[in-house]
Amino acid sequence: MKFLLTAFLIIYFNFEFITPALTKKQGEDKKSSTAQTDTLIKKYDFPQIDIIGKNPEIINRIPGSASVISGKMLTTTQPLTGNEVLRKVTGVHIVDEEGIGLRTNIGIRGLDPDRSRTVLMLEDGVPIALAPYGEPEMYYTPAIDRMKSVEILKGSGSILFGPQTIGGVINYITDDPPVEQRTKLSISGGSEGYFLGKAGYGTTFDNIGVNINFLHKQADKIGITHFDINDITAKVKFPLGDKSRIGIKISAYDELSNSTYIGITQTMYDKGEYFTVMAPNDNLDIRRYSASVTHDYFFSEDIYLRTTLFGYTTTRNWLRQDFSRSPVSN
Repeated sequence: MKFLLTAFLIIYFNFEFITPALTKKQGEDKKSSTAQTDTLIKKYDFPQIDIIGKNPEIINRIPGSASVISGKMLTTTQPLTGNEVLRKVTGVHIVDEEGIGLRTNIGIRGLDPDRSRTVLMLEDGVPIALAPYGEPEMYYTPAIDRMKSVEILKGSGSILFGPQTIGGVINYITDDPPVEQRTKLSISGGSEGYFLGKAGYGTTFDNIGVNINFLHKQADKIGITHFDINDITAKVKFPLGDKSRIGIKISAYDELSNSTYIGITQTMYDKGEYFTVMAPNDNLDIRRYSASVTHDYFFSEDIYLRTTLFGYTTTRNWLRQDFSRSPVSN
């Protein structure tokens, strides 16, 4: 029996620019201004839904169990796909489909992982499945490369956040607008035509926070899969008076890949030789556009009302070879 070992090389280049103070006086003024702005930003943080939050003590009060994949862990591990980090969470079972993480299959505590239909999948607290109530399958998976952290909630506490929570809740969290002006650029490349480029800009002016991120990811052939992805996300946040705040988020995602349902057969796998592309002309084109507006009104420091209005559309255009695996009878 022969075995195939695929070596995959990735090289990273990361750059981050934060606008410096030009003079001591400007630096002091900026420090004072930044402190004031920082206080305001903390008070009027981006009004997205964090199912766990930033206080570690909250985890001890959550019914069931909860885990947080921090930004530090994401930076340290530099995962190629989100599956790599989610596998580190106890009770989370991942089934790879094409090795790139384009279609997530997650099962929690022994439930069927097919298309993650038993897990409520969120991005910044907003559902991302095709139709959360009627068709909860995951044909779109947020790119882990643009995430700040990931929250995982298991148990009865997940019922608060929407439908399909029998397995739990997974919430992807993206970057918020920064207090200081910040520009980010990250480039990585590898074998088999792999390329990942990320660019981002964020700032806060006149109490208005803005953050824009763009991601491009592609590969000619990883295993039998090729793909081309463009992903852009923008956030704006600002206070409305002393007791309310609002956050606006828009995003667009475009993917072209050959990651369809047709893979290798059991006979091919058992033989252990190089993969054969059974349907070389297969293609899947996915386009997703989304927008959300979240408003918070504070009755007191501990009591507030949050209202979220969101909408999204996902288009799947398939080009699939149709054939039967059974031998043709004479």
